[in-house]
Amino acid sequence: MAKEGNVRNMGGGVELAEKQDDYLEKLDEWQEHQYSPGYYAGKAHPLIAANRNPKLLGWSLIVAAIFLFLAVLFCMRIGWGSDNGLLMIGLVALSALLLWTGLRWLRK
Repeated sequence: MAKEGNVRNMGGGVELAEKQDDYLEKLDEWQEHQYSPGYYAGKAHPLIAANRNPKLLGWSLIVAAIFLFLAVLFCMRIGWGSDNGLLMIGLVALSALLLWTGLRWLRK
């Protein structure tokens, strides 16, 4: 199937599907090299790089971080995490990581 002849009809308009082919080629390349150490150092996974709205991903990560942090606070308040403080520290660290990642996606 040639790229020149690959055409889609989208809502009355015609659009070349080269972006989709490029995305599929990148995904195929990732699948071939996913176990090669250092091959993707500094590169984003094709599923993340193809994200058309990075701000939506950033906001969803921030909301998830807030909900996780509030759940940890609730568990500590009612005493569920009093015997396992290391788990609570790990969940707070995960919440901070989600918040940091969400803020980084908002800057893109």
